[in-house]
Amino acid sequence: MRSILLTITILLLCSPIQVFSEANTEEANSLEEADISEAQEVLFNVSNFKPGDSFTQVLIVKNSGQEDFEYNAKSNFTAGYKDLYEQLLVKVEDANKTVLYEGSLSSFSKFASRSLVSGGTEDLFFTIVIPDLDNKFQGTFCEFEFGLYVEGTIGGILPADGPKVPSIGPGMTDEIITSTSAALFTGGMMFYLLQRRRKQIKNNEIRP
Repeated sequence: MRSILLTITILLLCSPIQVFSEANTEEANSLEEADISEAQEVLFNVSNFKPGDSFTQVLIVKNSGQEDFEYNAKSNFTAGYKDLYEQLLVKVEDANKTVLYEGSLSSFSKFASRSLVSGGTEDLFFTIVIPDLDNKFQGTFCEFEFGLYVEGTIGGILPADGPKVPSIGPGMTDEIITSTSAALFTGGMMFYLLQRRRKQIKNNEIRP
């Protein structure tokens, strides 16, 4: 079978969201929403990937709020060839190599909740794997979102009109490939998803 070549561009973007819990609604209502408009970050721009290849990105999650919280993550298909999205695999690990999720990208709806103290940070490793695919996928693409959210807040769904996050496939345009910052504001707690390190890692290079 001929190699199926894919161009892969990964973007990470979280639009500002503000939510309140019953316990401190009064306090939360006094907070102003952070001004983080037009927040985007190019996490990957890799070409000529084929079945069996994988790529990994390290995300640094920081709690810049004054309270501890628990957070989670999910993926969501947004555009392109859905069959391709449903074929992709994802693995999420923490800095201790503990696997938080491994399996179908389309089934990634959460992992075991992560606790993060005020001012704390932690690294998450996201690895996308391209499985064996037949030739019908050649030249196709898909877009999907990775959303990080505080537990108990609107199910972690990003605004419907928010930008798309990762894109996989050929023909990515300059309008998609931008480079600014990324952040998510939720009820006085702020996630900063900071890209500090970039890694392009094949299967045999990812932690043995």
